[in-house]
Amino acid sequence: MYKTCQLRMNKTLKYVVFACISLMMISALLLLKPSTPFSQDKQILYLPTGKTSRVYLDSVVQSQHLLNTFWLYAWWANRQHLGQFLRPGRYEIPKGSSILSFVWRLKKSRQAPVKLVIPKIRTQEQLAGFLGKQLENDSAQFLRFLKEVDSLQAFA
Repeated sequence: MYKTCQLRMNKTLKYVVFACISLMMISALLLLKPSTPFSQDKQILYLPTGKTSRVYLDSVVQSQHLLNTFWLYAWWANRQHLGQFLRPGRYEIPKGSSILSFVWRLKKSRQAPVKLVIPKIRTQEQLAGFLGKQLENDSAQFLRFLKEVDSLQAFA
């Protein structure tokens, strides 16, 4: 009787271990497979200053259709505490990215550079207006910066 009970426990333990390993392998495959449905080479995700909450990010991810399996992204982002690590910026999401790499890119704040080409401009007001259209700050803030003597002394 003791051997029969021990054999059943060994058999049950094997099934449990097999089920756990299978579940881990399926989870890894789901997290590592390409999950971006867009046809372009890359998609740009902007997180403006003051809007770095998980709720805002989730709404942008859903509205721009950045990922195939949103439920898996939401689960993995919760497990990684992504909301604590979000930073404002411009994030480039390449085609074929996995959920794991998408969350990692946001968590580690791997931002894409912003390319800014300044054309010929004659006045400070024109420069402030151009920068206000191209960047996140207001043109009045740029003009105030350009007019202050203290802010420009570092570049003299």
